[in-house]
Amino acid sequence: MLCQQELSPAAKDRLQRFDRYVRDTASEAARDARNDWQQIVRDVGQAIVTLTVSQVMLDNLGGRIATLPGDTQTFQEELLSRLQWLRTAVANGDWLNRPAYRGANPTASIRQIADILRAEAVGLRANLDAEALAAKRLRLKELEARRLLSVHIESVAQVIENLAHRAKLQSCLEDIGNTRPISLLAGHLSRTYVSEALAARMNDELSRLDLYHIRAGVSSTGDAGSVRLGILLHECQLDPHLVLSEAEQRICALANAD
Repeated sequence: MLCQQELSPAAKDRLQRFDRYVRDTASEAARDARNDWQQIVRDVGQAIVTLTVSQVMLDNLGGRIATLPGDTQTFQEELLSRLQWLRTAVANGDWLNRPAYRGANPTASIRQIADILRAEAVGLRANLDAEALAAKRLRLKELEARRLLSVHIESVAQVIENLAHRAKLQSCLEDIGNTRPISLLAGHLSRTYVSEALAARMNDELSRLDLYHIRAGVSSTGDAGSVRLGILLHECQLDPHLVLSEAEQRICALANAD
């Protein structure tokens, strides 16, 4: 029988090479399967099935299909339950008692609404007013600028205030050496409100002191921003100290002090 015949060296070599091929192929397949399984375990461990649906979106969905918000919430709870079961099954190897879906899958309804919204968007774009769009974009830029300004409003106000102070200081710096306007104003005020009243008061005091031959007037001179008041004798070009005696000068000083 052929199965009992001794193999030739060539046949033995072919049989050994075939055995090595089978072993290598099986080992490679096992390695690939093991890697695939490990990747599945990692994917299951990192899987997230939480649906991010805002309340505004739920309200809009409910406006189109009344039962859709409740179906979406139920579907999310079932997804979480199935994910927990899957992780437990992967860890324990127990694939029995898989939880079933209790409610309707909202995927078809959501896709239907999405198709309707896309069609509505196409219609809106077709009827869009280019001028109105430009105005809205300009308004959007204005609102964005206001938002940015509200963030930095205190800094901007501080800069404006600093610039105003700087302008005032610069104006003061330019006028600091010019005292003529101050001198003119002080002289005008002294002539208007001081000289005449002071001269009349001094003459009254001189009359009380029985010096009727002396009639005084008040003059004001100034430079470098200061104003000096002086006493003048009526119809006399000389300084009072050159005309009056020492006693009369003292009496004039007393009249001026009063």
